[in-house]
Amino acid sequence: MPRRYLPPPDKHGFRRSIGADPNARHYRLRLSDGRSIHILEYEDRYCIHWDLRDPDEDPIGHLLLDTPFIEGVIEGGFLSAVLELFFDEKPTLRRMLLASAVGAAILGILKLIASAHSASENLALRDHAIRVGNLELRPRIL
Repeated sequence: MPRRYLPPPDKHGFRRSIGADPNARHYRLRLSDGRSIHILEYEDRYCIHWDLRDPDEDPIGHLLLDTPFIEGVIEGGFLSAVLELFFDEKPTLRRMLLASAVGAAILGILKLIASAHSASENLALRDHAIRVGNLELRPRIL
């Protein structure tokens, strides 16, 4: 969304935050149900999405539910270790760790790519709007 359409987020209760993209200023608004609205401010535009868990309130939940790369790393590492354990005749700790690292990297990258092509991880929320002062935020699927 072009920046000219929205007032500065910090004027409507959003707090400065951190995020994965170092090229953006990050703002968040915590909601009463534990979710948050995450705004990434770029030079010419805002990108807005829902986070299922506010990172200040539930950092582990945020990493697991709202960051696909971390989710993929955990799943890939666990799955690779289990496969190595069951299908190798003589599994060693070194081979299990190596399999975990490779599986974690591969699945983490695949999840990151898949999420980039997904318009929203929160499709169930697409018909909900949040009012912040006189500003209405309504997620939509692109």
